[in-house]
Amino acid sequence: MTPARQLWIVDDDLSFCDFLRQTLTNQTDYQIAGMSHSLHDAKHHLAQHQPDLVTVDLSLPDGSGVELVRWLQQHYPSCKKMVVSLWGNDDLVFRAFQYGADGFLQKDKLIGMEITAAICALEDGGTPISPKIAKRLLGHFQMIQTEQAAPIDDCQLSDREREVLQLLAKGLLYKEIAELLNLSPHTVASHVKRIYKKINVASRGEAVFEAQKRHLL
Repeated sequence: MTPARQLWIVDDDLSFCDFLRQTLTNQTDYQIAGMSHSLHDAKHHLAQHQPDLVTVDLSLPDGSGVELVRWLQQHYPSCKKMVVSLWGNDDLVFRAFQYGADGFLQKDKLIGMEITAAICALEDGGTPISPKIAKRLLGHFQMIQTEQAAPIDDCQLSDREREVLQLLAKGLLYKEIAELLNLSPHTVASHVKRIYKKINVASRGEAVFEAQKRHLL
């Protein structure tokens, strides 16, 4: 029998921790390995337990969840890191993705079905992002000026890959992109892998940033 995948919750909001615990226990295959309510406590316990997935709040009483995302990426890169937080400033969100976040959900808009769908998307290789956050990220990237933007033709993206990239930038899940383009989620995932390879990135946040630099959006 395959052992249950382990999930650790890092958040100082006890009521929200309880909401996540009940939702994830009832609607996913993950087992809640534990919870931490501070950055220091999280590092201490995660070093011992090394779960498959960690949900991270950016605002912790003794530091930023961004620091925890970076620490996890450095020490346990195979661990999935899902930020679940109230909206921070653009710089915090961008750094969360830069340091290795695999997804970002807006806590105050979150319902049980959304967190479940986001975890399923992670398992399928996606990078779930709340639409409002994706929009803010795109707006942030559009303000960044680059002196040496690569020509569009250098990437050699197909028309279909460009369509997928544009929908990724809007924060859509693989399943949603598949429905819009009349494709299977597996085909969408294959397109995303090719896009990442062509523009030399490893995550949705990096892809949107790089695509904006190259004038692909």
